[in-house]
Amino acid sequence: MKLNEDTLEEICYKRDFLKSVIARVDFVNPLEIINKQVPKDLADLILRNFPLLEPRKAFSQELKISPKGGVDDITKSEFQEWHFHGKNREKTLTLTHTSIIMNYRKFNTYRQMRNEFFDIIELFFKIFSDVLGSRLGLRYINEISLSNGNPFEWEGYINSKLLGLFNVCEDNNSLSRIFHNLEYNYGDYNLKFQFGMHNPDYPANIVKKVFILDYDAYYQGVQVKEEILSNLDKFHTKIQQLFEYCIDEKLRKVMYNESV
Repeated sequence: MKLNEDTLEEICYKRDFLKSVIARVDFVNPLEIINKQVPKDLADLILRNFPLLEPRKAFSQELKISPKGGVDDITKSEFQEWHFHGKNREKTLTLTHTSIIMNYRKFNTYRQMRNEFFDIIELFFKIFSDVLGSRLGLRYINEISLSNGNPFEWEGYINSKLLGLFNVCEDNNSLSRIFHNLEYNYGDYNLKFQFGMHNPDYPANIVKKVFILDYDAYYQGVQVKEEILSNLDKFHTKIQQLFEYCIDEKLRKVMYNESV
């Protein structure tokens, strides 16, 4: 089922199974000033929706490989991470000299996330007018957890085309993980789709009824502000289309809070 943008806008579930929604922009060149401070106007804007500030020191290391394949030298460096959290830590914005990352652990709507992200990106690129993006990503991790029934019975909840993996093994009760990934190249961006039973108790056998639908859309290449904003919308639409394709009517009833 391929849905257009207008149809997708009409879908409004009362319940979702989102474990994490992540939007990330990496910069072409590091902004060393961020290691010292966040510009006041930018910090004030971020604090409106992410009022808890938690600065942290972080470390990275670079390996220099010799022509013979050995390690010539290891260079370690320290940098500043600025973590801004929602008032209940339900979301986090992380700003470093190389990236901006927004991570929602409790998700309301894409429109809310989009507005918060766009406002920050608009001001960020106004302050740092010579900055370019090197990579943009949008990731939705759905952890569908159901309490009733056989852990391997997903008919009616998940599109049957995704359940062929269960036919590979004669004895599902011996499985500790059943997971797969597909990678799409849409020409102007890519999308990695991982799905299956990742098993929170791995390497023990699967006993919990938990199915993962993990969509990670990204563009690798130089982007100006306008491209970043339009690409994020494009990623969201494609991910929502794929999610609707991957689920079935029983799961929709659960998400609409109806009886199955």
